[in-house]
Amino acid sequence: MIRPNRPYLSFPEPIPVPPNNRGDFCFTVDGKWKPYILGALFPLLAQRTWLSDDPEIIREAGDLLAAVSMARKCQPTDTTGIEVQEDCEMKLRICGGKLQVCDCGTWVDVPSCDGSDMIGSSPTQPGAGSPQPNPGGGSQRYCGAMSHGSVWVLPTPVSSGDQLLFSDLLGAWNDNSEIIWNCPDGWIFAAGACGETLPHGSPDPLPTKLHMSIIGIVSGTQYDVLNIDFNGTPQPFTVPSGISNEMLVLQANIDDLSRVQGEVTFCVTVTNNQTATDVAAINFRDRSGGFIPVLSFISEPESEWVPSQGFEFQDREYASLVFERASHSHKAIDSIVNTRVEMTYSLHKDTFFTGSNIAVAIIINNTVVASLTADDAVDGDDQVLIWNGSISVTDLSLFTACSVASSAVYGGSCAVIAVKAVYAGNVAPF
Repeated sequence: MIRPNRPYLSFPEPIPVPPNNRGDFCFTVDGKWKPYILGALFPLLAQRTWLSDDPEIIREAGDLLAAVSMARKCQPTDTTGIEVQEDCEMKLRICGGKLQVCDCGTWVDVPSCDGSDMIGSSPTQPGAGSPQPNPGGGSQRYCGAMSHGSVWVLPTPVSSGDQLLFSDLLGAWNDNSEIIWNCPDGWIFAAGACGETLPHGSPDPLPTKLHMSIIGIVSGTQYDVLNIDFNGTPQPFTVPSGISNEMLVLQANIDDLSRVQGEVTFCVTVTNNQTATDVAAINFRDRSGGFIPVLSFISEPESEWVPSQGFEFQDREYASLVFERASHSHKAIDSIVNTRVEMTYSLHKDTFFTGSNIAVAIIINNTVVASLTADDAVDGDDQVLIWNGSISVTDLSLFTACSVASSAVYGGSCAVIAVKAVYAGNVAPF
C-alpha cells in the first residue's frame, strides 16, 4: 500500500544476504549526505531485514555503518614528518614532537598512556566550595562524568549572556533498547571513533537533536548546550534571555534515563558575562559617610547623627495633628546603578495610628522600594531590610519610625545603623 505522507521504505520485504567479498571500492560524495546515507543503511542492522537468521550478517552490516560513520573530510596527502609503516598498515609519524597515527587519511595525536593529557579532568560531581567564575568575563573549567540513570549539576549558576564551551568528550553510552552505541555528542560510536547520524525525534526531550547527546536543562527547559558544528566540534553556547542565577543540569537526550548504560566524561568551561559589581558600605556608628538628615517641611532635621549610635530619631510635630518619632536620612548620589541595598536598623516601637503605617523603608529617588509596616516590623537591634533590583540612583533615603500618634506623647526608640549597596560601574555611591 502506498503511503504518500510517509518516507519511502528502503526494504519493504526481507532481502537476501550479500554474496562473497568482491574487494574494496572507493567513492567520494559531499559530506552533507553522510547522515542520510547512515539513515538509509540503518535498517541493515535489524535481523528482520534479511532472509537469514545468521547473526554474522548483522556484524558485517555494523562494520559497514562504522566505515561510513568514521569517514572524514578528504585531505591532501601529508608527506611531512617521519613515518613508519608496519605490516598492519598502520602509519605512524613524529610531528611537532608528538607521535601521530593516520586514521582514514587524518593524522591524530596518540594520547599519553599515563593520562597526562587529561590534566585538570576530574570525572566526578563537584559540590560545595567549587571555584566560581568571576563576573565580567571570568572563566572556570569543570569536568565530570555520567552513566546509568545519572545527571550532572553544573557547580555554578548561570544567567542570560553567560557562555558554556564543552571539550574532552570521551567514552560512550548506549540506549539499551538499541544496538547502537553513541559518543557524548550523540554521534555513532564504532571502532573507537565517532560518526554522524540523524536525530531520533520524539520522545527525546530535544527531538531535533541527536539521540543520546548531552543536553542541558534549566528550570524544566531543555537546551542544546553542546552546540556542535558540522565536524562534531562543540561551539560556545550562550545562555538565552530570561534566565537569572539558575542551576543547569546535564543529562542524556533520552526520555528514560534508566535505559542508559556505559559512561561518558566531559569538561565544560563556563564564562560569567554578568556585569562586574562592587560593594560599598558605611557603619553609621563610625561615620556619617556623607549622609545627612532629611529636613521636614518646616526645615527641621528628621534625624541626628550620633557617634557610636548611628542616625538617631528626632521628634516632630506636623500641624498639631501628627506626632512622629523617626529617623530619616539621605544622600545625593551621582546616578550610580545600584542592584542591592541593605539597611541595618534598630527598632523598638510604641504607638502607631494604624498597623499599616510604614515603620521601616528604603527610599530611592523619592520612591519607597522596600518597606515594613508597623504590623510587620518586629522590635530588635541590628535588623536588616533588603532591596534587590536595578535602578540608576540619584538619591538614597533610609527611614525608620518608632511611633506615629495623634497626641504629643512620643515613645519608643529607633535608629539607622548601617547601609550597604551593591553597584555596577567604577564610581562608588558612597
